[in-house]
Amino acid sequence: MTTETAPKAPEMTLKNGVVLSYQELGLWSGDIAKDLPPAGQINIRWHGAPIPRELWDQLISFFKHANATWKSEAQARLFYNVERQEWKAVVAPQRVGTGMYSGELKGYYLDAEKQALRDKVFAEVADCLPCGTAHSHCDCSAFQSGTDHRDELGQPGIHITFGRVAGDKIHVHGRVSFRKLIYPVTWSDWFPDWPEELDPKRDEFEYVLSEGFKPDFPKEWLDCCFEYSPPPARVYSPPVGKSYWDNAQKCWVEDTPAAGSAYGFGRRNLEDDEWVDLWEEANAEKGTAQKYYEEALQSTSSQAFAQLVRRHMAPLPLDTEIDGAYRDLLEAYEALLDAYENAKDLGLERADIMAILNEYEYGVDRTPLLAAQADSPQQGWSEFD
Repeated sequence: MTTETAPKAPEMTLKNGVVLSYQELGLWSGDIAKDLPPAGQINIRWHGAPIPRELWDQLISFFKHANATWKSEAQARLFYNVERQEWKAVVAPQRVGTGMYSGELKGYYLDAEKQALRDKVFAEVADCLPCGTAHSHCDCSAFQSGTDHRDELGQPGIHITFGRVAGDKIHVHGRVSFRKLIYPVTWSDWFPDWPEELDPKRDEFEYVLSEGFKPDFPKEWLDCCFEYSPPPARVYSPPVGKSYWDNAQKCWVEDTPAAGSAYGFGRRNLEDDEWVDLWEEANAEKGTAQKYYEEALQSTSSQAFAQLVRRHMAPLPLDTEIDGAYRDLLEAYEALLDAYENAKDLGLERADIMAILNEYEYGVDRTPLLAAQADSPQQGWSEFD
């Protein structure tokens, strides 16, 4: 007869992001959350090969081309082969001509040809580990935006932003992501021959192009760049029965437009069911731009913000550039999230931050953006919880 010994339980475990350990605390005993001090400044080091200077120059050349040709951001992914200690950058199918925005084409926006191109790109790095990203900020400074932070949390490796790409002194900002944490970068791990006189732990620096620098990058990267031209905007009023938050009355109000008041249908007196039929027909014909930005609105997880934008969109004439209007509001929303995160980093209490945010206004019709959560129990700003 053999006796098997049960495996020893680990000293610490994780539950919903909380570190647990078995503890006996007088009246309580069991797997209890461990009382740990704040981590403070965290650090991580890279022990692979640095990114070769040739690859740095290729990325800069590509971003210079995107800025000069399309006045647009662009992006690339970084991969690392452990056995060969080699780096490789790839450019996946992406939308360009979008100003201060870059995004890979996925899902709905990939037809069969673009999907095959995307598959081919990633097949070339099948023997490599994903190890970061690089993207440009046109002629603006390099930094990590709120969107960058959220995108990079789940992508291990170094993440580099290149700014002021039109000149000879490229502004570079970097950070490292590993296991859902963002770490400060140590540039001497990633950049070959880092100058001894420069602090390698600074998160940004200027990359000065060498004399006689000649832009050069793989031309197949351009095959993955698809210039975006928004179709003519079609803006329709919402169907009867939609509600919105009225900040003056501090309540939800049913939005019931007067007969004949919606754009796109002519000024006709219609019954409610006819309005709904026309609305559904209009939805089926919406252009790519409107579909894209409505998806972006949904991804904010804030119904209150999405409703605010739609209220501003509905009265716009048909010839309005809906692409620019949506983008302005979404960029302002991202700026708001960044401001909130910065305020938290400064140690401000949530109540104080919310008081500040409630004074934040968009310039469309000076409508206050936020309704206080206490006054609006139906919908809250989940990002601020």
